[in-house]
Amino acid sequence: MATKGVEERLDDLSVGPGRAGHREVGAFGPGFFDPALEEAVHGLDGHDQPVGLVLACAFLVHQATLGGMTARGIGTNHRAALGVWADVRARGLGDHRRMPVTPPLLLPLPGFEPLAAASGLEIVPPRVEHFDNGEFAIRLPQAVEGRDCFLLGTAAPPADQLVSLLLAADSLARHGARSVHALLPYLAYARQDRLEAGRSLAAGWLGAVLAASGVDDVVAIDVHSEAARSLMGLPVTSLSPSGLFARELSGVFTSDAVVVAPDQGALERSRALADRLGVDRPIVWLEKERKRGGVTHRRLVGELADRAIVVDDILDTGGTLVSCCRELRARGVRQTTIAVTHGLFTGWAWRELAELNVRTIHVTDSVPGARALASELVRVHSVGPLLATALAWPGTASAWKPVAHVPPA
Repeated sequence: MATKGVEERLDDLSVGPGRAGHREVGAFGPGFFDPALEEAVHGLDGHDQPVGLVLACAFLVHQATLGGMTARGIGTNHRAALGVWADVRARGLGDHRRMPVTPPLLLPLPGFEPLAAASGLEIVPPRVEHFDNGEFAIRLPQAVEGRDCFLLGTAAPPADQLVSLLLAADSLARHGARSVHALLPYLAYARQDRLEAGRSLAAGWLGAVLAASGVDDVVAIDVHSEAARSLMGLPVTSLSPSGLFARELSGVFTSDAVVVAPDQGALERSRALADRLGVDRPIVWLEKERKRGGVTHRRLVGELADRAIVVDDILDTGGTLVSCCRELRARGVRQTTIAVTHGLFTGWAWRELAELNVRTIHVTDSVPGARALASELVRVHSVGPLLATALAWPGTASAWKPVAHVPPA
């Protein structure tokens, strides 16, 4: 009987590129297969191992799932799996450094198309369909089976945006995407990161519903806290905007300026920017107190200068930054520049900053609505290039890393 070629053998396996097959392979774990098989695969040249292991595992999973074999039965079939691999090597297909890899798809939800432009990836916006009764549907623009998909959007209010995000993620998973990565420049609900009696823990809830909708990991910018990242329950990469702000503020920071954190929680991101700017002065920070009437600042730690650069992650109503800048002005600071990552700009109270010696508010477009407020006071900077660093796709399997493992910028 003629020996089957590798293509025929792989066809026989019936293990497609979809998520179910991928998860079945990973479910067995190391040490499950016959030692002879493991030794043979790991004895291959280093660059051959990943492809060889995948093909061998695929063969054995096929035997287990379709043939009803036990673990011991699978182990006895290692020779057949190695036969598949021998065919692959003989045909010169084993070197995954030469194997072309299908690039991922980037799917920006409405409002996020401008951030996708710098990615260099194939951009395929999903269509969000609205019905008269208020319900939604997602229509994918092309087949996604076997593709790595990066879904760009937000979970922030209004709730329509969250529903669209979850529906889109679920649609990608159901239609066979190999992986679904959620790109959420502003990670909403991250401030609800502490368990209090009788109160919801929204950071954990958000992670749960994302995972239930098929999301494998999340990439965000300047996540509010490490506690929020931990509560999500799935891998979360937090990209730092300090490099972006340093480029914009390099001409602002001089010897008569100091970096200020409006509360203790902002110390780490303030230090990151100070390091990028090459600042030797110690970070100044203020002690914040929340009361029924709002936020107040009392104690100040550190030594101020004539000018200050205040660093924070979120400008929502502006209560924290307004109170901070009042305190700075009362203590003799003559000019303040604000660098804040996420500009929600809720309400009107934040506009008081212009009367508190604030010269410029630098903010990113992680929340697309911030672009509409661009003015002499509010300078909006795109995070598209920063996201692109997390989406770098060199085109070969050996060089690509899952987005969750890209180091912070």
